[in-house]
Amino acid sequence: MADYFTSDHFKLLNKWKGTIYDKSNPEQQKVYEELSQAFDVTKRWAEAVQQSFFPMGWSKTVRKPTDQWQKKFIPYNWGRIYPSSESPKELAYTVGIDAVLGFVVKIDVVDTQTEDSALRPKYEAIRGPLTSSPIVAVLPATDGLAKSFSDLVAWSVEAIRNFKLRYDDLVAQLNLGKTLSDEDLLKHFDGKPAFQTFRASWSPQDKALFCRLARAVHSAGLDWWHMGKSIQVRFGRKNPGSERAVGVLGVVRGTRARKLTWTRPVGPVAKLNRELLTDDLVAKIETALSTERESLDDWLVLETERPGLWPDQLRDDPLDPGEDTDDDEATDTEETRQPVNRIYYGPPGTGKTYELSKLLKREYEQAMTPLCQRS
Repeated sequence: MADYFTSDHFKLLNKWKGTIYDKSNPEQQKVYEELSQAFDVTKRWAEAVQQSFFPMGWSKTVRKPTDQWQKKFIPYNWGRIYPSSESPKELAYTVGIDAVLGFVVKIDVVDTQTEDSALRPKYEAIRGPLTSSPIVAVLPATDGLAKSFSDLVAWSVEAIRNFKLRYDDLVAQLNLGKTLSDEDLLKHFDGKPAFQTFRASWSPQDKALFCRLARAVHSAGLDWWHMGKSIQVRFGRKNPGSERAVGVLGVVRGTRARKLTWTRPVGPVAKLNRELLTDDLVAKIETALSTERESLDDWLVLETERPGLWPDQLRDDPLDPGEDTDDDEATDTEETRQPVNRIYYGPPGTGKTYELSKLLKREYEQAMTPLCQRS
């Protein structure tokens, strides 16, 4: 088994490219085995990059120096890296060697995983020329051969960091992602019974607005998690198993109306303190999170890349003494305190009393305080 790539690997790729493999030919058998050993190195390379930069991902390398259809020797090899278990199999980060280019790291379409003949042309229109692509990094063979294996892995990770387009960007542009329905999305939050009960009272507009915000945050590679005993939810970056977040970008709270605290300026969104969640505000956030990814990276200084996580994948934050809760009493505006003249009408059995009881409980009931605790 080869420990690292050699100049002979590149010579063999170049010499035998396009030749139909003849299993009965001893010379070609030897070539096949040597190029297979190069695949073994590529497999270790892909695994090392995945473990270093995509801790929630997986990799796959097929040890085969010939193409799938005509059994011809191919002038390159490659290993695939998927950022997560949910990544579409049609698109992967790849690492490998090429007879002409040398060492190559890129985001590429996996043709064997799709029946859509239009996918590759769409991808190539986005990718552009290999030598000037925003999603391709090339290292000449002589430079790559001079590196140690660990240096090659480090170069690969840095190259991926510097790509101008991210994996998720291509997934969106190529329409490869799976879109969660609002109800399926909210199930990620419903692991906390208090939140599930609370959001059951939301209007369809409330639900749609929150889900838009949740998708924008998730698509930006940021995480959602619950806060202690309250119904408050936060987003930013938090690692699995950790009690504390790496950074908090926003907090959604409020028992009467959804309000957003935004902790730092990002694009068109300035710092906010308990701002009412509106359609215009969510639209600004969607724009900011899709166009200001680099500023978020600079803030969080992420050592690894992974998809955003949902509350059912992370631990709740503990509630610190003196920290804000969901109590709106001290901060509600006069507008939310105004009396409501609302008429419920309809035939018997259509839920008028039930809806009214929920409204009264949510808007007017206060928690009971034992007499001994009252001043």
